[in-house]
Amino acid sequence: MKTGQDYISSAEKRSFDIVTANLLAPIGSGVGLLMRSSIRRAARMYYSQVFEQERVGRAEERFTIRKLRTENPQTDLPFNKLALILRRLGLDELPQTQNVREGSMSIVGWRPRIPEEHEAIRDKLPPKLGYEWQIVVDNTKPGVISSYGNYHHVHHEEDPNEAEIIAENDIRDFHEASLVHDVSLVTDLGKLVVTRKLL
Repeated sequence: MKTGQDYISSAEKRSFDIVTANLLAPIGSGVGLLMRSSIRRAARMYYSQVFEQERVGRAEERFTIRKLRTENPQTDLPFNKLALILRRLGLDELPQTQNVREGSMSIVGWRPRIPEEHEAIRDKLPPKLGYEWQIVVDNTKPGVISSYGNYHHVHHEEDPNEAEIIAENDIRDFHEASLVHDVSLVTDLGKLVVTRKLL
């Protein structure tokens, strides 16, 4: 079984990405249609169900990420309780399966952020940790799911050491990368979603 960088750049990981994305895509479409109907009732006007945003990808190249629209652009607040539930479950990320199929993202990888947030994390890291994190960013695709993402589902309060927590989780995912590790993170997220308090 391939591990580490050998797995990250392998056809095995790409196959896992495509299969998982194809399985999740119909769920994302269904959730999107439900949210669009709900938005029309809540906002009394039409908003597109998916919005696009520039994020930092592999080797710090910019790409366009897709997310389900759950916040009113006029207020930056969730449209309604359904929108809040979808955000807390992470289901607003499901349109990123299209990014996975296109090849700009993986199912498992470090979390892609807007350029300002990415630079802020990098600037807060001590030199050695920053160097190791940069290796991860330069050599792997960002992902829909990550160890830090699963951690954040449980520890969503702000932490003064957040940048280091992010980097340490991303570096661990890089070194422990394997098909077993990917499946484990997907399974762990499923358990968190099932047991999470929604409101």
